Amino acid sequence: MISRACCCLALAFLALTSLSSCGESGKKRGETARVTGVLMEARGAQDIRPAASDCWLAADVGAMLTEGDTVWNSADSTVLVQLTGGAEMWVSGRACFSVTTAGGGAPRVELSYGGARVQGPERERVIVGTPACAVTASAGKTSRADLMVTVEPGGAT
Repeated sequence: MISRACCCLALAFLALTSLSSCGESGKKRGETARVTGVLMEARGAQDIRPAASDCWLAADVGAMLTEGDTVWNSADSTVLVQLTGGAEMWVSGRACFSVTTAGGGAPRVELSYGGARVQGPERERVIVGTPACAVTASAGKTSRADLMVTVEPGGAT
């Protein structure tokens, strides 16, 4: 016969393990997450926290970013992300960012801290949001949008 203490311990373990969503994308069953970018090049250490997850996973070249995922770049790291719609983003040094899609399908980078350079294709726009403001760069018919943003510790842009 199982003791009452063992049952309580087993229930507590199940409750604690069910709280973790490590490795889950945060999407509901049957729902597909919108891809916002792909890690094309990486030097150093990068981690991804999938949307609605409570843990960080090591990021490798080829990893797909979906709506709501957060990427952390270590101090001596560089990463190149190909964003949907053709924009490219370089992030170097200690940085934390996520990518969503703004109205009209334009990529919107949410940069919590660190530095990023975003280049958009011709006739497109890119948006970089920071704790202090949002900046939009629009491309012309024959030019690319080019935007460089640095967020200092504490959120100053």
